[in-house]
This record gives sequence, C-alpha cells and structure tokens, in this order.
Amino acid sequence: MKERLAQAKNPAEFEKAKKDIAEIVRERYTKLKRREWENTSELAFNVVLGEEIERYTKTTPQHVKAAKILKARGVDLRQAT
Repeated sequence: MKERLAQAKNPAEFEKAKKDIAEIVRERYTKLKRREWENTSELAFNVVLGEEIERYTKTTPQHVKAAKILKARGVDLRQAT
C-alpha cells in the first residue's frame, strides 16, 4: 500500500491510489477471512523497539512485553545486520 501511494504524483493519481489501496485492503481481508494465506509469515509484521527493553519503565507496550518474554526464553533480540 505504501508503495502504491508513493507512486501518486498529483491529486488525480492520489485519488486512483486511494481506490487501489481500498481494493488491496478488501482482497487481504477476504483472504484472511477465508484463511487462504500460504504461510504464517504473511500474517506477521515487524515492530522495532525504540529503546533497550530495560528503558521502558513508565508504560509497557505490547511489543515490549513480547520482547521481554522472548528474551526470558533466550531468544537473541539484537537487530540483524
């Protein structure tokens, strides 16, 4: 969707991109509803921690909670280079 939106260079192309994006969302929703994904990686999305896990003290967002669980299980959370 981001790629399609980035292609719009004027208001007319932007309106066309909005329609294309709506169609993409509709297709993905239908595919998800019918459980037609090929593998679970199609359902995943990446979230990046803005800080070290230990620095989240006031609030703990869901992705930080998940990172803490993974770290406790011994999963290496360093960013791949």
